[in-house]
Amino acid sequence: MRSVIEYRPEIDTLRAISVFAVIIYHAGVYNNLFFPGGYLGVDIFFVISGYLISKLIIKEIVNTNQFNLKNFYERRARRILPALIFVIILTLIFSYFILLPTSFEGFARSAISSLGFISNYYFYFSGQEYASESGLLKPLLHTWSLSVEEQFYIIFPILIIFFYNFKRISLFKIILILFFISIIFAEYLSVKNEMLNFYTLPTRAWELLLGTLVAILELKKIKNKSLILSDVCVLLGLTTIILSFIFYDESVAHPTYRSLPPVIGTLLILYFAVSKSLVVKFLSLRLFSYFGLISYSLYLWHFPMFALSRYSFFLKDFLDYLLLAISLIIISIFSYHFIEKPFRGKRIKLKSFLFIIGTAYFILCIFSLSILQNKGFENRFPDLGKFSLDNQKYFKERRFYENKVGTPSFKTTNKKNILIVGNSHAQDLFHSLYLNNELFPNYEFSIIKLDNLICFKEFLEKNKICKTYASKKIKNLFKLSDIVMIAQGYEANDNSFKIIDKIITDLKKDNKKVILISQVPNFYFENNRTSIDQFYFKYNRMPNSSELKNLEREKFNLVPNSVEKIDSILNLIAKKNNIKILNRKSLFCEESDEKCFILTSQNEKINIDSDHLSVAGAKFVGRRIFNLNWLDLNHD
Repeated sequence: MRSVIEYRPEIDTLRAISVFAVIIYHAGVYNNLFFPGGYLGVDIFFVISGYLISKLIIKEIVNTNQFNLKNFYERRARRILPALIFVIILTLIFSYFILLPTSFEGFARSAISSLGFISNYYFYFSGQEYASESGLLKPLLHTWSLSVEEQFYIIFPILIIFFYNFKRISLFKIILILFFISIIFAEYLSVKNEMLNFYTLPTRAWELLLGTLVAILELKKIKNKSLILSDVCVLLGLTTIILSFIFYDESVAHPTYRSLPPVIGTLLILYFAVSKSLVVKFLSLRLFSYFGLISYSLYLWHFPMFALSRYSFFLKDFLDYLLLAISLIIISIFSYHFIEKPFRGKRIKLKSFLFIIGTAYFILCIFSLSILQNKGFENRFPDLGKFSLDNQKYFKERRFYENKVGTPSFKTTNKKNILIVGNSHAQDLFHSLYLNNELFPNYEFSIIKLDNLICFKEFLEKNKICKTYASKKIKNLFKLSDIVMIAQGYEANDNSFKIIDKIITDLKKDNKKVILISQVPNFYFENNRTSIDQFYFKYNRMPNSSELKNLEREKFNLVPNSVEKIDSILNLIAKKNNIKILNRKSLFCEESDEKCFILTSQNEKINIDSDHLSVAGAKFVGRRIFNLNWLDLNHD
């Protein structure tokens, strides 16, 4: 016997509000000026899902004293899989023509993990930050939340059945305990591992479980019936949700107790909504609730459409966004009526359903494995020699070289030992010098790579570097160094400026010669493409010499003013401490010609993003260091 729960249109309206908040957030219009906390829409989905699924399960157990797991999983499969598979198939077809090889390989991996409902862990282990620019170019990144929900759907019914059989133990108390365990764990991981905290079920379960608690209260007949209280609480809940979308942003640790306001707002609506109250009647209007009905399709389609549009440089102005929004609504309506609804009912028998889904799974897995086997079908794009449109190739080469070289030890020689300290920008400077060490016979080079200068300050004060770096090798490198170069990448309001004075003072006490390196210029970089990539995509060819000069001048003019402001602060620090500062911009640009270099003589990219070098770029910059006598440290 199948348990049926009453349809509540106001919940569909809440879904509609949530999905549009997520869509607006992912659209990123005007740098997320609108709904910077729109990502919280996913949390609202979790609460709603926990509520509806729990109510269905518990009601069936109460009514029949049993629960049919087979029927439950069939309903979930019919609800989730057809539309998901449809989206992946069409996205795969478009990706073949749009995505570059390494991105196409990434899509194949994400497709397989999405079909297995483990994409949340795939994106975590691949190091994908959810709100980063690179993440916005991954068509299936949003499926992480589906994986979390499906993992919950697989585990939760079994737990409910297990605990329900223990009559002496209150199910409400058990869920409450699990809620506290989950939110405490989320709080802990938000400090220890922010990305794992974001992606994993154990730290998201508390949101789903809060929905469960509301469902239990309702089924115990503990339910609000006051129309006035309903209007007040539902309006309060709705206001709390909307204000969270407006005032939250990525700087708020999430999910933690700080995520509670929109979650509590959702609980207020779920628990206090009475169908006859004025606010609920308004929320139940078909105009609003219909978008809730198609919210699953809207959610599935919006991210790949945004990602592929960005990848194709389509989203340039308001008209582009408007056209995409209209297309998204049209395809979501089609997906709901012709994919979701037919498969959800019983018109398609279980055997037929399993055959269709199984065949689709098999075909998608074969195609995905073929993409991986053929390295993203590299032959789709022309052979351009050493130049590649695919920035991921340069990133892979850079990581390979970084791992290969590691942290070289200083040899006991009569050479000057230069230790470079800083983040990834220090790594670039080290590569530039180390790759050209034959040009600098009087120096040995090594590096201490840190996320921030606080770690280095800690080392100087306490002889340890943020635990991870407190090795004998690091201590020995510092001991043997003659010159310490601080080569950090800074933000305009960076706290690092406040501690540089202390670091310089401590280094001088250790008889180290200190050299400050100026800020790396931040060049134009959009949708993981440099200006020359955009030129190629526009004209389908490499630029000629005059066009390349124009691009180089354009690159020079697009260096942000913040670089000059940061350099002025660093110059003041260097002057105050009577130390040398080396201007890094001169390595990338020629002020006299007002240009910044784009390609090496072998047509290899110098920059692989706004402020990092390819291996070839590092070689190029190292030769610039030699030719400009930039490393002449005998004169301050």
